[in-house]
Amino acid sequence: MNNRSFSTFQEASSFARQKAQELGRTVKLERDGNDYVVLFDQAPTHIDNNARNTSSQHYNPNTWWERHLEEERKKEEREQKQKELEQKRIQAEAEERTKRKPYLNDREIYFKSLSDQKLDELWASRENSDKEEDEIFGLRGIVRERKGIKPTADIRANMNFCPRCSLAVDNCTCDRSWW
Repeated sequence: MNNRSFSTFQEASSFARQKAQELGRTVKLERDGNDYVVLFDQAPTHIDNNARNTSSQHYNPNTWWERHLEEERKKEEREQKQKELEQKRIQAEAEERTKRKPYLNDREIYFKSLSDQKLDELWASRENSDKEEDEIFGLRGIVRERKGIKPTADIRANMNFCPRCSLAVDNCTCDRSWW
């Protein structure tokens, strides 16, 4: 490999471009301290008749665009596959919930039939039990109901919103002349 050193990047890159076109080969540009070094292969001493002549090949500007379009198409295909997998996962979860609904209804009836002491013991041991997440969720609701814990009211239920700008009426500026 031959190399040549330049003090500026512009000189090195223009020389590299010229050598690449001249030799029909790839040329490498590297940084060496404050200098830029252009590395290139020597032309072969013998020419094989069966070898392709790379110097006659020219840069085709359409190849970049074609590669770009191909990459975009592949990206869209990957995104489509991901969407399909996500839809299948969501559908499988919905089917699983549908299958578990009768079991969860039976568990809810069972939890409601327990005494307060047994219910508290069951709630305390929920971390170490083999109960599923949805089963613990149902148990939580029953424990809260027995203890008298009511869910907080949704603050948005008591608010009025402007039909034009969808802001709270207190923050709406639609009817203010100075705004």
